[in-house]
Amino acid sequence: MNTPVSGAAAGLWMEEGAMDRFENAARIVAVAVGAIMLAFVSADRWWPVLGLAPLAMGLSGW
Repeated sequence: MNTPVSGAAAGLWMEEGAMDRFENAARIVAVAVGAIMLAFVSADRWWPVLGLAPLAMGLSGW
């Protein structure tokens, strides 16, 4: 858990909090896009993309 600090490190702490919010938003968008693809794209196109999901998740640190 991040804790607030004073001085120069305070800016870094705030920056990390902003990055956490950005990452959470990116994950929500990724899940939403995945659901839309699953609903509207045929299975022959969806399954190859789904096969890349573990690689993408590993690279992103999710």
